[in-house]
Amino acid sequence: MPKPDVQEYLEGLGRFGMHFGLGRVRKLLAALGDPHRAYPTVHVTGTNGKGSVSKMLACILQEAGYRTGLYVSPHLEKFNERISINGVDISDLNLEEAVAKVRPLVDALAKKGEQCTYFEATTAVAFEYFRKAKVDVAVIEVGLGGRLDATNVIDPLVSVITNVSLEHTDVLGKTVQKVAYEKAGIIKPGRPVITGAWDRKAVDVIWATAKKRKAPFYMMQREVRRRSNAVTMEGQTFSVYTDRESYMKLFTPMLGDFQQENAAVAVLSAEILGESGLRITPEHVRKGLAKAVVPCRMELVGQKPKILLDSAHNPAAAERAAAFVAGLRAEAGFERVHLLFGILSDKDLGNVLGPMLKVADTLTFTQPTTGRALPVDKARKKVTALAGKKGLSLISRPENALRTALKLSGKKDLVWVTGSMYLVGEVRALLK
Repeated sequence: MPKPDVQEYLEGLGRFGMHFGLGRVRKLLAALGDPHRAYPTVHVTGTNGKGSVSKMLACILQEAGYRTGLYVSPHLEKFNERISINGVDISDLNLEEAVAKVRPLVDALAKKGEQCTYFEATTAVAFEYFRKAKVDVAVIEVGLGGRLDATNVIDPLVSVITNVSLEHTDVLGKTVQKVAYEKAGIIKPGRPVITGAWDRKAVDVIWATAKKRKAPFYMMQREVRRRSNAVTMEGQTFSVYTDRESYMKLFTPMLGDFQQENAAVAVLSAEILGESGLRITPEHVRKGLAKAVVPCRMELVGQKPKILLDSAHNPAAAERAAAFVAGLRAEAGFERVHLLFGILSDKDLGNVLGPMLKVADTLTFTQPTTGRALPVDKARKKVTALAGKKGLSLISRPENALRTALKLSGKKDLVWVTGSMYLVGEVRALLK
């Protein structure tokens, strides 16, 4: 782990909450010498799938021979996971050095009444580390939204918007059009934008923004055709066809048909990156997709019972996850599904938990170890009503909740852990 003072400093910035806008982060980066301008970037946002697409693109670029930085959030078990180069997380020493460079500049701004947030500071740390390490290119995942996200200071080779549905409505807006407007905020003048969005209202907003900024617009549903070949517990094989190339029998170790959609977005993005000056071949795409793994995205671990780790935390992701688990249950012959679930207080509990309960036989409700968690006591009444006649356990501590879920499970059952990345990360660490 990083030194306690480094960890405490970064976590301590969390008390200042989330304050969106680019003024502070621009000043912070200017004081650093604008490290984000030292290398080309790819910018990725979306309601769901942005982490998977970011990882896929980073692996494809690495296979193409580029020293590739990747910045994602949140982390599962350790902060270092957020910042990596060629698949290797930033070391404790390099993290300490980067924080030591950023910290006095954050403190100087604070003295002027401009307190940087946790995410602004960590974004600066990532950009500085990538500059010092002399990456050839960096894939940057948006933290939240896009337009006012701290990462939106970059001028990427391409912008990627995986998809759009309602999320963080208190911040991004209560309609799909408003959420799409915030995500389309990453589109830069003259820079290509690729989207995998299905919702017509969202697509119209993204297209209008691209047209206004004279940004070439590519829609995955229009540019790419795909066909599923085979699905096993180890991964899935599928073919992707574009106007430029036919990619026969690609493989991804990540489960869920939505990962095929994510892969299609990554393939199209890689092709456009190729047209932007990077040398990327179909073989680079093939090898990169086969190596791209994102923990806790439909990750199967354990034996008897099998344990499925996933981080579906908004309604759209919950619907797709429930459909996947229903299909997995039928295919693998699981007798019962035991849902271990916890969620943050700012999420849509009913519309996330509801679809999952249609698949689950029992529910163990707990609270992730974070100040943002929805407490068991506060959720008790609503969760009890949602669970109905299903077996229900309400347990505050995730460690005890995991024990309970495992005790309920037979050898032919499935334990499904989901609802919050914080919870899934905790459980993953406990299982290790």
